[in-house]
Amino acid sequence: MPVILITAMSIVILMLALSQAIMSMRNAINFSYYSQLAEESAEAGTIYTKACLDINNRSQTWTAANPLTQSSDCNGSPNTFAASTINGVNASIPIRFTVGNIGLTPSSVDISATGSATMPGASSAITGTVNRSITWQTNLVAAKSASGAYRTCGVLSGAVYCWGRNAAGQLGNGAHSAGATQPDTADPAVDSSIPVKVVREPGVLAGKNVVDMFAAAYHNCALTSEGKVYCWGYNANGQLGTGDTANRDKPVEVKGALEGKVVTSVGGSYYTSCAVAEGKIYCWGNSTYGTAGTGSSVTSITTPTLVQANVTGGLSSTYTATKLSGSGSMSYTMCAIADGKAYCWGRNRYGEVGDNSTTVRYQPRAVTATSGLLGGKTVTDITSDGDESSSTVHSCAVADSKAYCWGDNGSGVLGNNSTTDSKVPVAVNVSGVLSGKTITRIVAGQQHVCALTSEAKVACWGNGQYGRLGNNSVTTSRVPVHIYQNGQISGEQIVDIGGGTNRGCVVVTSGKSYCWGVNSTAGQIGDGTKTDRSVPTEAIFLRPENNNFIY
Repeated sequence: MPVILITAMSIVILMLALSQAIMSMRNAINFSYYSQLAEESAEAGTIYTKACLDINNRSQTWTAANPLTQSSDCNGSPNTFAASTINGVNASIPIRFTVGNIGLTPSSVDISATGSATMPGASSAITGTVNRSITWQTNLVAAKSASGAYRTCGVLSGAVYCWGRNAAGQLGNGAHSAGATQPDTADPAVDSSIPVKVVREPGVLAGKNVVDMFAAAYHNCALTSEGKVYCWGYNANGQLGTGDTANRDKPVEVKGALEGKVVTSVGGSYYTSCAVAEGKIYCWGNSTYGTAGTGSSVTSITTPTLVQANVTGGLSSTYTATKLSGSGSMSYTMCAIADGKAYCWGRNRYGEVGDNSTTVRYQPRAVTATSGLLGGKTVTDITSDGDESSSTVHSCAVADSKAYCWGDNGSGVLGNNSTTDSKVPVAVNVSGVLSGKTITRIVAGQQHVCALTSEAKVACWGNGQYGRLGNNSVTTSRVPVHIYQNGQISGEQIVDIGGGTNRGCVVVTSGKSYCWGVNSTAGQIGDGTKTDRSVPTEAIFLRPENNNFIY
């Protein structure tokens, strides 16, 4: 019996010890789990702080007395979000963060956020702190800006960033809408009102330096310094040049007839893409109205194909092309510069081809090259855009430092102080802000046009609705008016302009990008809002930074 009692007591003691060990282990696991939740909550606080700094031009908008919390706006005032909304695991676990004063300088910020998580039934919370140091980048250089339908893209320091709608993967960040049937469908799950980086690492753009790009209706193509073309987005007509019609939410290389050749210019319009390779023009995508310039009216050309030359009124067999139009967001018209002359092709309902006709042109046609206002002049820039559904298609060119436009003129987009359409180029009015000025660049939007002068000034004309002209007004102007160059871009030197759809953009010497016009549909300007802008407004999220988290 004593042996049995001793054995029983030993078993009880062992079980008690084991139970205590299990309880101790369980408590340790619980503490570790809730500590992790607290730290993740604190990290959420630093991210929220960074977002508030971005949309408020890097200024602290809250105080220590009214701190940022998961239940406050950027001013520290209560909003509609409850504490449990930041916990996706168990809504019964209160998880919170608090951010008071931060260490903010013009070049950096130090954020300290405290997070907490409370075990069910516990009287006190487990806390954690995350310190985040951010050094703002000062060497990010903007080089190009282009707008398609419901989105904008920019080239900065050799990489591409896009923002706006993304149903067909047109932002290029590896996301797309699974349920959307149309590329312009809004989907909050994949759309972005702040710029997202087009996939580079890993991907076909890894290590590549992007030097140019265009944004058509729902697809984009980029040109790298090595002379290769990469496209992404909507592909129903083969406009990505991949030999099929499947959409792509990441860049893919365009090969086919371009393989082994060095591409020097890219351009596009609606559902069509084009490239200049070794002086010759290749196009692919939709050609129902001749937009591909190959002499065909087929719906889809899925790989690069030479445009048709050596036809009456068109390109010679020995032509050398240098540049393509790239603003054509919603038009069936393409234009190019070859041998210093302007050539256009496509639907031509309003004379936007510029050959004094309204006949559909299935191959490039000279824009009154030997007669009229462009006769004897050297063309240095060319653009074409418009919306086929609203009858606003037009083309423009810079020749001998002056601007000329042709096509539809319902909103005064030809800039000649009239609303009369023209099937041949007319001179843009130079009795006002462009008087005596040397024009270096010109870009067309759907219902407006903007030009850059050698004195780093920008003038726009056409339909001013939504602030398209960037002159702090929504008034239409049939003659050029200067954009508003006070405000955010005061003292900046403008080095390039971008157009497309219902917006305009400029790139300045400090490496920043500013846009204006429609922003309410998809946050296309990239300032983190959906408010239309009638003055140049910085895409503030295009300022990446170096981050360092310390738990």
